[in-house]
Amino acid sequence: MALIRALPSDYNNFVSSLLLLDSLDLTKLQSAFQNEETQCFTRGVNSSPSLAMAAGTTSTSSQGICCTFCDWEGHTEASCKFKENAAKTQKAKTADRRQERRGGKKKAQNAQEASVDVEASANVAEYAGKASVALSASDRSSWLSSLAAANWNTDTGATSHMMPHRHWFASYSPHIIPVRLANDTIIYTAGMGSVMFEPVLGESKAPVVVLHDVLHVPQL
Repeated sequence: MALIRALPSDYNNFVSSLLLLDSLDLTKLQSAFQNEETQCFTRGVNSSPSLAMAAGTTSTSSQGICCTFCDWEGHTEASCKFKENAAKTQKAKTADRRQERRGGKKKAQNAQEASVDVEASANVAEYAGKASVALSASDRSSWLSSLAAANWNTDTGATSHMMPHRHWFASYSPHIIPVRLANDTIIYTAGMGSVMFEPVLGESKAPVVVLHDVLHVPQL
């Protein structure tokens, strides 16, 4: 049924007649297409006396010919309408994908320019701040006033680590990924990479931790 509806507009009347049939099987379809091809050829040669003489021999020579593209008899792959229409469809899909890639590259470029502005405003290189662990409920007040609280937000509902600061990344590659916020707003990442930070447990420092697949979201 999809192949029938995919025929070019020249076959509209033929498609309508097929859709009116009570049932469709391969034998009926092959017979119908062979008759349609013969009628199309006859209509063409009737308008040209020079081709009328060749009509009989062409009809005879088409018998036994099988298309290697659609496996139907009566025509060759070179004159197959299904192949022609499939090529047009594929060409249109390719053009759509190219247009989508152009749009994605433009978004990535805009996001990269925004992150460059943030990076240029920072005069010194730095790790991604410091992070600490609240060991008990009594530690929360001291943690909230610490440098770690100003640099990192703990969100157990987030599916990925995210940050707006491009210059915090130790490694980085552009990636356009949609991110849904708590208010159902959709924003887009500019890239993804690894980030290093130095945990602080009480008054002692722990070894540097590397977070991988951190999302760079300039709009955060």
